[in-house]
Amino acid sequence: RKQVALKSSVKCLVKIKRTLQAYALARPTIRFSLRVLKAKNDKGNWIYAPKPGAGVEDAAFKVVGKDCASQCRWSILESAGFEVQAFLPKPDADCARISNIGHFLSIDSRPVSTTRGVLKQVITLFKENLRGVSPHLQNAKDPFICINIVCPPESYDPNVEPAKDDVMFEDSSLVLAAAEKLFSTVYVPTTIEQAATEAQVGRHEAGHFSVGPDIARSYDDEITE
Repeated sequence: RKQVALKSSVKCLVKIKRTLQAYALARPTIRFSLRVLKAKNDKGNWIYAPKPGAGVEDAAFKVVGKDCASQCRWSILESAGFEVQAFLPKPDADCARISNIGHFLSIDSRPVSTTRGVLKQVITLFKENLRGVSPHLQNAKDPFICINIVCPPESYDPNVEPAKDDVMFEDSSLVLAAAEKLFSTVYVPTTIEQAATEAQVGRHEAGHFSVGPDIARSYDDEITE
């Protein structure tokens, strides 16, 4: 058992760090620290120390780095009682900077897995819309996105998985519809200026699309620290 544990220690530490990073993005005002005891060096250690009032954008700069975070923007869509909050790549994002980073999805600020079920479908919708907006994003592999879905009370069961990394929605079609509306609104084959104007106008079918007040400039300008 000791040999097996030592052999898989590197992969285990990678998963632990990834979990902490997911929680930092889901709860950006909380401090997280990983320290590997009795390690030969500090390479395995990791810390997230937020500034007062930190948001997802601030966490993203520290978790995934400036190169990736500067290519993203903050968007929100409300539909059928669900609010989809997303920090996602802009339509003109640099493909190389957002690739090979992965997806961070949470339900009511609790990180969940994106490898199965409805949550996997949400990520599939994101990839399809991202890759369809421009030829230079068609080869985006494992692109970064951070999503938090705020749900109506009693709209899902959080106890369907012992690891607590999955949920069962009462009506998953409402979640998928809300996600699709957000992605299709952001990723349209048009100029960034037109997308910004359309987003600020207001209503899109049953959903209301808006941009966070502090990030509205990101439609035209890169986010800076």
